[in-house]
Amino acid sequence: MGKLALFVEQEIHRLCEANTWPIGALNVQEDNVHLFLSAPPNVSPSQIAHTLKGATARRVFQCFPRVKK
Repeated sequence: MGKLALFVEQEIHRLCEANTWPIGALNVQEDNVHLFLSAPPNVSPSQIAHTLKGATARRVFQCFPRVKK
């Protein structure tokens, strides 16, 4: 697993832990991420996706600026 994939995996773990969303399965590949998790009923799947994608993308672009090009 490359540095970027490892970074993305760690970020997803950190965000899910901070929001108390237990991860059932996580698979980070070069061009996509597969994630299964449990969330409370008051949180919509689109809200979870927005939170994870937005925060992870910001951190990736900060730490790996070559990705943005």
